[in-house]
Amino acid sequence: MNILLTGATGFLGAHLVPALTQAGHSVIILRRMSSSLRHIEGLPLTDYSLETVSLDSIFQRHTIDCVIHLATDYGRRQNSDVSQLIAANIALPARLLEACSRSRCPFFINTHTDSPSMYTAYSATKHAFKELIRYFTGNSTLRCVTMTLEYMYGEKDDTSKFIPAVITDMLQGHEIKLTSGEQRRDFIYVGDVVAAYMRLLCQLPRVTEPAMEFPVGTGSAVSIKECVFLIESILGIKANLRWGSIPYRKNELFFAQADITHTSAFLDWQPRMLLADGLRRTISWYKQGYDNGA
Repeated sequence: MNILLTGATGFLGAHLVPALTQAGHSVIILRRMSSSLRHIEGLPLTDYSLETVSLDSIFQRHTIDCVIHLATDYGRRQNSDVSQLIAANIALPARLLEACSRSRCPFFINTHTDSPSMYTAYSATKHAFKELIRYFTGNSTLRCVTMTLEYMYGEKDDTSKFIPAVITDMLQGHEIKLTSGEQRRDFIYVGDVVAAYMRLLCQLPRVTEPAMEFPVGTGSAVSIKECVFLIESILGIKANLRWGSIPYRKNELFFAQADITHTSAFLDWQPRMLLADGLRRTISWYKQGYDNGA
């Protein structure tokens, strides 16, 4: 397939792009000029910049069989505001939907969050975009599949995120400020998420409805506190953990767990990585960086 992919330089993209190229797909990536290619360098890709090429010109140069939209803005950076989140999480994918409709590209794969819209501005913009999907699929031949991800972790992630931040802070001996850790999350290893996307590509001919959604998680929830203690145990250190030093959010999400019954049946997919094993792989990758002086 000719696949147009956004977010290729991000965490999930760094793992999905090699799987796509190894499977023989032709991968066309759309990125910002400032995005680093370090995790996918050397792979056979066609690379376009958002700042220099129009979306319509890409669809004119290539017969796109499927768009996979991974790119997002979480709003973590200090300079992020709601207008930036709208630009990244609503305006850009809306332009992609328009280009798909004009070019009669048959499939659009969206990446969504399980967090409710009231949780963060990020989750609010992601839910708003889903409403646009309903409009486009209801007024064109485009079929859209939404992959709703639980808490994904693994190697090559941004150290501003929870699990990498805890690992790197422990490795450096930093004090770690935390909430009371009662929130329960469905932690899924990035390799299992990649496998779900690859299975979806195989099953696209069976996608006959205008819009479908697949929850992607393990189907099991673990508390934040259990996860942190497991990281501490694997590292074999006594960390400086300050439980309760960070207050809960006003709209704190205390339980998140995917029902993967439909996903497993339709995609013929099951998550395989146990949390302890996935954390060992993740810790090993970050620890290697510190051992090498990174």
